[in-house]
Amino acid sequence: MEQPSDLELLRGYACDGDESAFAGLVERHRSWMLAAARRRLGDVHLADDATQATFTLLAEKAASLAGSNRPSLAGWLFHAMHFACIRARRSRARQVRHESEAGAIRAGENGDDKPDLELLTLLEETIAHLPPADREAIALRFYRGIDFAGVGRAMNTSAEAARKRVGRALVTLRQQMLCDGVDAVPDELLEAPSPNGATTMTQQPPVTEFPVVSCEFIVADVEANLDFFEKLGFRRRWTETPDAMGRLPRASLASGVARIWLRRAAADENAHPAPGSACTYFWIDSPDALVAHRESIIAQGVEASPFFDDHSLRNFTVRTPDGYTVGFFTMYKT
Repeated sequence: MEQPSDLELLRGYACDGDESAFAGLVERHRSWMLAAARRRLGDVHLADDATQATFTLLAEKAASLAGSNRPSLAGWLFHAMHFACIRARRSRARQVRHESEAGAIRAGENGDDKPDLELLTLLEETIAHLPPADREAIALRFYRGIDFAGVGRAMNTSAEAARKRVGRALVTLRQQMLCDGVDAVPDELLEAPSPNGATTMTQQPPVTEFPVVSCEFIVADVEANLDFFEKLGFRRRWTETPDAMGRLPRASLASGVARIWLRRAAADENAHPAPGSACTYFWIDSPDALVAHRESIIAQGVEASPFFDDHSLRNFTVRTPDGYTVGFFTMYKT
């Protein structure tokens, strides 16, 4: 007998109050979500909290999601879990900072494993910012461990189209990770799915620091973009020697853990984003700070969008001089 789709189960819960339908969703997705959250957070209890928070959010959003046409919820769940892990890591970091004896926590960390943890975190941060269809394909293939035929059925397409979608998503991942100095999507982090449906990745030590959020923009005028990003709250960090025409080839800015890299487009490059390019988002610590940040940006003459809501997040966006979209977001709940 064919199993009901995620959407059918969700509608059973949202429309008919069928608790067993929601339990079916939890049983279907909890294993891969808990494994992914544990790798991200390095702590089984924090991972369980993040997974539970994601399912709680799913229950809250069930009515609106039930009206969609998405047969699979894997991509939505991955996206929501990504932000739940961010929140959990920030909570952990605050706790660590407030402890007088943090050395006991760090003593158990293996320094040789830290680069792998940072690479994994960068990989999953990048997955979370993929376009929804690409994120769905990656979550189904590598987190739920479904073959291409199953991915195709879940996404209402053929197995061959699903294979191509996953391939293009991996290419996009590699290109975006190149901006952070990583020259490939690590094979060991995307191994073949294990029989129980979870990807075979080893557990990593706890995270006590946040990774550097880094992105590169190919622009027509580096100096003009330096001025623009300064209005967004970034400080100039490094500039390359101007060329013979007095123009900057490359520069960078920083704000907290975020880094912006600017590179002047070569003669054969387009200084504008490709159609459908994902928005680059940066975290703001609280809803009040988000409001204040938007007001500060507008006061400096930068046009900002209204506030949007997405997965219990509040966010707004701005456009760079070359047409890239940059956003700032925070969680409603504290």
